[in-house]
Amino acid sequence: MPKKSIIIFCILFAAQIFRSSPVFSNEIEDHNLVTEIGRMVSQHNIFLIKEYHSTTESTTSIFGEKIQLKSLIVKQPSKNNINSGLRIEYFSKQTINPEIIAYIDFNELEDLVSIIKRMKDLPFEVELSVPYIEYEYITLDGLTFGFYSSSKTDYKWYLKIKNKKTFFSKNELESLIKNIESAYFYLLYKKNKNYQ
Repeated sequence: MPKKSIIIFCILFAAQIFRSSPVFSNEIEDHNLVTEIGRMVSQHNIFLIKEYHSTTESTTSIFGEKIQLKSLIVKQPSKNNINSGLRIEYFSKQTINPEIIAYIDFNELEDLVSIIKRMKDLPFEVELSVPYIEYEYITLDGLTFGFYSSSKTDYKWYLKIKNKKTFFSKNELESLIKNIESAYFYLLYKKNKNYQ
């Protein structure tokens, strides 16, 4: 292989690595997304209009991580395609930008709210004499909302996004439920108005 071809190959390879580096991207991409809204926002070479609405306050976990929810409406004018859902941003205690971003489609939100509300009451309804028990709900993109108990007095609720697991007290869980409901009702209102 001539030297010129090797140099061109190295330059193109380096440019690809540089372009795909998360340091130079404001979106944290995940090509394993299953949700419609997640797949839509991760597409390339298309014109999209993304409307973010922070209809809620962030929820702080037991250990200080923050979960910020944003209602998201994505429009693709060329195909008259509109999707909506929830963008979940995870912030560790040391970061000001989201460390992880995940999505939940609009059609998952109503079920999610009712399941989390049910989990909120688990410590008072289930037999907690089992040495260790977990209840989980996993969304299409793999976000896990759960409850665990290792005794009648040691129980917590949690949210797992990718490799991060954050724990909530009952008050924090109620705040998270309120925020998800607020985002859901906002999107329902926008959907009933044809996203105008």
